[in-house]
Amino acid sequence: MIFLPWTALAYVAAWAPTGGVSAIGWFVVAFGFILDIASYSSRAAQQRIQPSAA
Repeated sequence: MIFLPWTALAYVAAWAPTGGVSAIGWFVVAFGFILDIASYSSRAAQQRIQPSAA
């Protein structure tokens, strides 16, 4: 949950108590994973452009 928050949230949203995750649900989980990768890479790029003053 700490490392992939969007993926975990998408999995919880896509999971159904009776059947687990459907095929469309896996697309939702994959989209959450893409959001996680995008947020980590944008954070790294932002730090490269504007290094901290510390």
